[in-house]
Amino acid sequence: VVSCMVAFRIRRVETIDFNDPLGMLILPMVLAYYCECSADTWGSEVGILSTKPYLYFIPSMPVPPGTNGGISALGMCAALCAGLLMSVLYAVMEPSYPLVPFN
Repeated sequence: VVSCMVAFRIRRVETIDFNDPLGMLILPMVLAYYCECSADTWGSEVGILSTKPYLYFIPSMPVPPGTNGGISALGMCAALCAGLLMSVLYAVMEPSYPLVPFN
């Protein structure tokens, strides 16, 4: 996202044109950022409540709850739901206008 913003500043762009190839990248990049952030948060906060065993992702071996790199099925489901929720919200709230002020 930062590199896209720098590119806009270098080109001295006053508005983001979503018909421009660079402008078309900004919303998916922001969406991906927020999907990742919410998935990480939901996975961590809900996953810690799991009563099933936690596993290291690679190699697959049991670990105690709260271990860095440990995952649970509940946490993975929560992360998936968070990403899907953010994607659905984006689809519902997607801007219908082609220009957004950049300043």
